[in-house]
Amino acid sequence: MVRTDTDTIVLELDVPNPGLSGLMRAHGAGSACLATAFNPFSEARTPAWNEAANARLRAWLEERGWPILAGEGCCDDGEWAPEQSFLAFGPGVDDAKAICVRFDQNAVVFAGPDAVPRLLFHPGLAIE
Repeated sequence: MVRTDTDTIVLELDVPNPGLSGLMRAHGAGSACLATAFNPFSEARTPAWNEAANARLRAWLEERGWPILAGEGCCDDGEWAPEQSFLAFGPGVDDAKAICVRFDQNAVVFAGPDAVPRLLFHPGLAIE
């Protein structure tokens, strides 16, 4: 989920998202990636640890010049509390995989030009 000044956009997996498409156009981007650095490889960490890791993720995204919006990621299973995330405009598939590797995440949500959010798994995991 991402909040803008005027709207809340829920990124439902595998469903075209007109709101995301509009944000991508507004940022001149052909792709977007929702990522967090919270709880690497689904290993619960303290709030302070998660906040520090997310600050490093934000800095890493900003260093690449990608516009970002604050968001949150959550699972429908209710096992995990929503995690603070960032929606970055512009990273390609390889960049999204690099986020997984650098920040030890099982997956990120990636959308290409079709604005369909999809899970993109860490390249070291045997999940497709």
